[in-house]
Amino acid sequence: MPHLYAEVAGLPLAMLGAILLATRLLDAGIDPLLGWLADRVPRPRMVAVALLPSSSASSPCSTHRRSESPSG
Repeated sequence: MPHLYAEVAGLPLAMLGAILLATRLLDAGIDPLLGWLADRVPRPRMVAVALLPSSSASSPCSTHRRSESPSG
């Protein structure tokens, strides 16, 4: 899979590996914080707070432009 990412993004495999490692380390640091927060915030409020960033992050995925093809 990293080889595919490297081909698509045009990055060297070493740089891609460093980026993936950094995201794993960031995730490992954030997960305990999110678990602690989930234990202290009521579920309806947590869902309401989570909907805003997830909906704003997914909105570019649902909008697309129609490509105009030459008629003929």
